[in-house]
Amino acid sequence: MDDDAAPQPEPPDMAWLLTFADLVSLLITFFVLLYSMKTVDQSKWDMINGSFRGVFADREALVMVHPEDFRTTEVVTEFQADSLRYLQSLLRTEFYDDPVLANIQTEFDEKKQQLIISLPSTLLFTSGSSELRRDGRLAVIKLADKLRHLDNNIEVAGHTDPSPSTSIEYPTNWELAMLRAIAVARIMYERGVDQSVPAFSYGDSRFEEIDPFLPEAKRYMRARRVDVIVLDDKDA
Repeated sequence: MDDDAAPQPEPPDMAWLLTFADLVSLLITFFVLLYSMKTVDQSKWDMINGSFRGVFADREALVMVHPEDFRTTEVVTEFQADSLRYLQSLLRTEFYDDPVLANIQTEFDEKKQQLIISLPSTLLFTSGSSELRRDGRLAVIKLADKLRHLDNNIEVAGHTDPSPSTSIEYPTNWELAMLRAIAVARIMYERGVDQSVPAFSYGDSRFEEIDPFLPEAKRYMRARRVDVIVLDDKDA
């Protein structure tokens, strides 16, 4: 055996591959995080945005409901007032697919340029009461969640039929309709509708506007309602 033979080189140390693999893994994680922050889940964002709407909003006090405990979000962006006819079409489709909202009617008032969303009192309240039923509260919450991103001003109006009030708590139909409108306006505000929501009472003063050719029982049923009125504010 030749003692003068050149020594064989040792195999290269591959330990550096561990560091390289860690670096590549960190880079992949970094770019995945960047991508996830760039791509927003719109449904989750809407849920978060609506849940926190109103925390720092400066709201002008009118004759309306302002439950301070339920203000939740700062308003970041204002959107242009939405087309009321287009909004009506969207709402009709969504109401049709939702059993809780299926009995809500929408009407576009061409003369006043208003979208009137009528919630029947049978859905919202027990007879002769201004306290929202569980199903009624759920219906108002669902409606408010659909309207809270609008830039349009929103009003709430209570109506009753002409039958005289027999309740000590509500001496006239005006008081009953007013408290019902306030109950709905409060929920709208709590759910993040991005403006103060004025509440009005018409009592039975609008009963004659209901189609006189309808059976009397149906006219009375239609009279007992709370209207959520979306105003056309594009030129405001």
